[in-house]
Amino acid sequence: MLDPGAIAAHSDRALSPEHPVVRGTSQNPDAFFQGREAANAFHDACPDVVADTMARFAELTGRSYAPFNYVGHPQAERVVVMMGSGAQCAHETVEHLVAAGEKVGLVKVRLYRPFSRERFGKAVKREGTVQSAHHEPHLFSGGTQALCGLMSTLRSGANQHLKQLRLRTGDGVERRLGGAS
Repeated sequence: MLDPGAIAAHSDRALSPEHPVVRGTSQNPDAFFQGREAANAFHDACPDVVADTMARFAELTGRSYAPFNYVGHPQAERVVVMMGSGAQCAHETVEHLVAAGEKVGLVKVRLYRPFSRERFGKAVKREGTVQSAHHEPHLFSGGTQALCGLMSTLRSGANQHLKQLRLRTGDGVERRLGGAS
């Protein structure tokens, strides 16, 4: 899957006394922000590049991944959004609960940064899965970046079909976010 030419090009850019370069000089804010804006196109394209690479990986190995994978009941009333090693245990639990008649689901986050709002919304395309959070910024003080990214996504215009009732974070704190609307 790795292009030998790209690996060689990467190695050629490495620091070496054979081809010295200047890196890390100071910049005024105008030059700094021009550089940051120039990087936006690459940042915005990243979810598509990763999804395409995941599709190529699936062709080679038969294991299919996406930036967000949904498993569970088609009309889930409760959905867990999870990333990391605990997601496989949650996947098995969701399958067991769905087989027992529960309307639950799981979104496995495989690409956290940059967080693709559109792809998240497509993964959870079920009406009423997560309930609309009202603007309560005090709930997010001290929240993780993942929590803030998820809440920003739930509040975005592209995901109005998603609704959020409550959120439980890894620190064991349950946050109630608005009510049923």
